[in-house]
Amino acid sequence: MSGQYNKIALVPAYKPDGTLLEVIRGLTDNGFEVVVVNDGSGSEYDNVFDKASESAEVLSFDVNRGKGEALKSGKKYIRDTFKPPYIVLTIDSDGQHRVKDALRIVDCACENPDDLVIGKRNLKLKGTPLRSKVGNNITHFGFRQATLTHLNETQTGLRAFSDRIIDKVVDAKGSRYEYEMIVLMTLSRLGVRIHEVEIETVYEDGNSSSHFNPFPDSVRIYWSILKFAWPAMLCFLIDLAVFVVCFIRTSGPELWLMRDFSNMSLLNMIFISNVTARTVSTVCDIIINKRVLFRNSKSKCKVVILYILLLLAVFAIDTALVSGFAFIGVIPYIGKVLTMLLITWLSRIIQAKIFEL
Repeated sequence: MSGQYNKIALVPAYKPDGTLLEVIRGLTDNGFEVVVVNDGSGSEYDNVFDKASESAEVLSFDVNRGKGEALKSGKKYIRDTFKPPYIVLTIDSDGQHRVKDALRIVDCACENPDDLVIGKRNLKLKGTPLRSKVGNNITHFGFRQATLTHLNETQTGLRAFSDRIIDKVVDAKGSRYEYEMIVLMTLSRLGVRIHEVEIETVYEDGNSSSHFNPFPDSVRIYWSILKFAWPAMLCFLIDLAVFVVCFIRTSGPELWLMRDFSNMSLLNMIFISNVTARTVSTVCDIIINKRVLFRNSKSKCKVVILYILLLLAVFAIDTALVSGFAFIGVIPYIGKVLTMLLITWLSRIIQAKIFEL
């Protein structure tokens, strides 16, 4: 299968050492054409890039623009220069990605030319830097909540895709480390499937060669996740707003802040308000996430059935908890907020599992 595609490796590099040349050699020995992007490393690194240019195409920035800009510029160059069909492999310049793993990822991309393939490291292994473990756990949770897609790792730079989706990858926003996260979220939102391939976990000298700046780069990544999480936040607010309006309309102004909700008429009001709120917010959720919901046509019927069962279960739990809060004297609006905070995150985790079927 891989013989049908040209293999092109894209290597962003900022202030690299001789490892870059070893990475290029390993790639060219295995049939890759290599494009290196010098991300404004400075004149003191010209010797390294001069040697790299002997076996790779080297693009250079005058100043440092960030890994995201380097990757986008390299992808644009590949798109405008190479004739399809081809597979693009992005790989870091510090030697932390093995060529044998790169070949396996490329093979998977050849078998799934409409999808993205990424490497999956075992970050639980001894020797993995703490910041990598913590950072991946946070981005893993945020990514799943924002996109309803489950990935074991979101930080890997070892990725492969075909010319079929290169435009979608190039169009993603971001200029630094957040770009790679935005690519994942953009493709997921567009309904592109993401495959994970197990790769070797390598951290040379505690990952000392990394140019990742923990505070500003982390802020950029988490902010990008928050911006992509707007559908979840919007549905949350719609659910709450419709519930409040319906409850006020059915109970009357004199009961807005009443704490005695032990009689059946008020519990019926809670039930009716919750049915209406859940129905409206669910319709909005389906409209916003329809590409995610139906991205796997082979299991569409199964996914829809499981999704409906999940909605019914969430509604039942939601109504029971809001009513339970009312019985102990909690105002329904506050009970609704508490309930949604308890079950929304769990519901989206389950949705992510369902949509991956």
